[in-house]
Amino acid sequence: SRIVFSCNTSNNLIFQCIGVEFYSNDKRPVGFLMIGFNEAAMYENWDDVEAPKSLVNNYSIWRLMIDKRYQKRGYGREAIKLALDFIRTWPCGKAEYCSLSYEPENNVARELYRSLGFMENGEMDGDEIVAVMKL
Repeated sequence: SRIVFSCNTSNNLIFQCIGVEFYSNDKRPVGFLMIGFNEAAMYENWDDVEAPKSLVNNYSIWRLMIDKRYQKRGYGREAIKLALDFIRTWPCGKAEYCSLSYEPENNVARELYRSLGFMENGEMDGDEIVAVMKL
């Protein structure tokens, strides 16, 4: 895997994100994952959307995308595990939780995240269910 970029918001709200690409053993691109810190700061730019409380000064797995040809092979599970290992090095500072969200009908994502220790906390991020893990 390799880190693709990191960023801060232009108005110094201290939202940081790290993008990571990952590859199969034969060096083919498999997917992409983004890790955010204090993602709630981004919502301050939007008048009609309120950030879930779990995004304030915490980490989030903002995106996880696996190429369809590589799904159901364990890459998503391994990517989440590696992301959590990285998050626990506190690259943007200490935090209590890591959160993520998924569409209510995405039972594959729900079961994957639940099996890794994420629990739904009753919050919604737009139309998506929020789940959190205590770090």
